[in-house]
Amino acid sequence: MIGYVIIRVFLWAVGVATSLFPTYHTVGFKALVWSPLGSAQVINAAGQTRDLLFVIVVVAVLEISLVVDFIYMHKKEISDNMLSAAIILLLLNIVVLGSSLAGFVYFPADKALASSC
Repeated sequence: MIGYVIIRVFLWAVGVATSLFPTYHTVGFKALVWSPLGSAQVINAAGQTRDLLFVIVVVAVLEISLVVDFIYMHKKEISDNMLSAAIILLLLNIVVLGSSLAGFVYFPADKALASSC
């Protein structure tokens, strides 16, 4: 079981790093700051907010695969409540994928978003 968790964490880390690479390649290492707001401001100033949405896609897809693995591995001993919760999680992750797609289509390419702060 520990090996399975290690593999899943490794796949998640590789997926997130792969999706972040184009943004950090364009922006540079100045976006790697401790403050998430500061990092977001640097990425937005470079016009890479649209590309950053790919992180959401990768994480949502990995979560969907994790929930499907859970349902498949425990299909004989899973209760109705757990199955309902797993299906709700699948639906919520699909909504997250849809919102990421909508944001990707809505945000302008290579252009900074207007600041609301």
